[in-house]
Amino acid sequence: MIRELPDDYMHYQSLRDYYTKVAAYASYFENISGSYNDLIEASTEYETDIQSVKEALLFDFG
Repeated sequence: MIRELPDDYMHYQSLRDYYTKVAAYASYFENISGSYNDLIEASTEYETDIQSVKEALLFDFG
């Protein structure tokens, strides 16, 4: 449902981006592969991406 929100509202786009990135992060953990270092690197990358989108949401919603 979040993915169906209109693109012309900036905070909806940010909210959709946030949930899309969180879903991708959860999906990654459902199918983990690679070494421990790969896991740490991927987790850090996902968390950084999620945090960058979350900061935009905090600006939009206060």
